Amino acid sequence: MKQNRYIALFVLLVFLIPGLMGYTISGQVATRSDVQLVDENGAAYGIKHVSNKPRIISTPYFIEIAKGNVANHVAYNKFGQNLAVPATLEDVWDGSEVYEYLADDTFATMYISSDDNGDAGDIWEVRRIDSDYNYSTVEVTTNGFTFFALTSGATDNKWWRVFRALNKSAVVSLGNVYISKDNTDTSGGANGIPDNTDDIQAKILTGNEQTFMSLFTVPVGFTAYVTRFYASTSSNKITDVHLLVRPFGGVFNAKAPISINQGRSEHPYDFPLPATAKSDIAIRASAVGAGGIVSAGFDLWYE
Repeated sequence: MKQNRYIALFVLLVFLIPGLMGYTISGQVATRSDVQLVDENGAAYGIKHVSNKPRIISTPYFIEIAKGNVANHVAYNKFGQNLAVPATLEDVWDGSEVYEYLADDTFATMYISSDDNGDAGDIWEVRRIDSDYNYSTVEVTTNGFTFFALTSGATDNKWWRVFRALNKSAVVSLGNVYISKDNTDTSGGANGIPDNTDDIQAKILTGNEQTFMSLFTVPVGFTAYVTRFYASTSSNKITDVHLLVRPFGGVFNAKAPISINQGRSEHPYDFPLPATAKSDIAIRASAVGAGGIVSAGFDLWYE
């Protein structure tokens, strides 16, 4: 053991002392200006210091992604709530029913409306996947009961997925706001509510000012990495919560379950869970005896 220590010390001295004296091991003369840090492109950079002591701050990789310091990486937190999950698995979102996805390679014009005709002039930011499978964001203005068509980043102005909408106005919305793939509104006498609730792709409940949707779709050209998912319920019923991923062209596969009873739990991934381009990620829940309130969400980044 001592012999190994002596060998290691000798090697250290052979390489360290000549450098400190201004020489390299090859005999080439080196100056202090030659000792520097370089980035992956070979450009030199310095280190901030205080009283000649290096000032180093080490932050987790995920934080640097969230701060926008890692190029082509986007951090995302998805959270949702289902006010009355049944005894069978149901998506955790504002609609409180099984979410109706558009089929692969099937696109639709989306419309926004409110069930309160006083919601006129409110500005909403909508985030979604367009018919080119790209992620993009648009702003649209509500006009009460009227179904107003949303534009899209694609040339046909059609959409594939909607997974977030939030109020960007200076005033709160008066009613529930709907984003739907159909503008048929004859039942109930033009009340701003789509006749077929299966057409609703996003719903914002009064008072929330944004969607509560534990749903996400990975844009084309990217892979998402889920770092954790979590769930809670105030109900004293046994509640099962599943994180699922549906690869493009496939079916939803359960990736991890959580069982809770009037509490909260989370499932972290020491090795992040990958989801390939155009995959759907969702959380579904069920409660024994039905009627449980479930809040759930997940964290990810995509690159």
